[in-house]
Amino acid sequence: METMYVLHWDSDDTNTDTYGSQINYQNNGTVHYQNELQPAGKKIHWWETHYYGDPDPLNDTRYGSKRLPQLPRNQTFSLSFSGSAEPENSVGLTVMSFDESGQLLNQKMTLESELNFDLDDDEKEYEIALVKFNNTKLLFRGLLTIPESMLENYQIKSHLEQGFIDFIPRNTDKTDTVEIMVRTFHRIIDAIELPERKLNVPVRVVLINDSWNSKQLQHVGNDFQKQFQQKRVKWMANDLKAQNLLNSVDMNLKRK
Repeated sequence: METMYVLHWDSDDTNTDTYGSQINYQNNGTVHYQNELQPAGKKIHWWETHYYGDPDPLNDTRYGSKRLPQLPRNQTFSLSFSGSAEPENSVGLTVMSFDESGQLLNQKMTLESELNFDLDDDEKEYEIALVKFNNTKLLFRGLLTIPESMLENYQIKSHLEQGFIDFIPRNTDKTDTVEIMVRTFHRIIDAIELPERKLNVPVRVVLINDSWNSKQLQHVGNDFQKQFQQKRVKWMANDLKAQNLLNSVDMNLKRK
């Protein structure tokens, strides 16, 4: 089983530089950020694996910052930014790692939209950050943390503005099926697991929220089926909310 993580920027997460900032949060996870007063080199928003302190578990406002997953060590991951910045290449992607005492061990940064990194056994905690350079506006949709092994099997196309991510197999063996995985959008992080099987089957992962309806979901599935001109669509739900919406799609199909 291979797992890709989608990091979201939640409005309740305190790991955001809000001083002088204009921030607009949308229901689909898109964030519009603007801060012309912020100096270059300062973090805009960041995600952590560990909080160095003693928070009150009954009154912990930092819940979001502790949701960054502990990735497998000694494996390469690709960090991919979904969104846009004005001007182009004006926001840095940074990965910092720390030892068990919280001392900085390594730091990698790029102004491009992708950054490859790995963690070794001595790097106990890590942090991912968006860092300002000469940025005036930022549109953020998500950060994808993708195992290199998954990229070897799939071409991954992010359409988070439409609520889905496509996994296009590099294996060109013929198939008559596409798969649609429906799951509920999570505010901090979505863990997307793909089984190491049927590597020739195109997969679309749909992240639904309260605004989704059966017609919208059915359209997303039909569009994916037509894209590959396949005979069958295999629908799968990853949670109860997704299953309820999928049941309503089945009822619409039976009426026809």
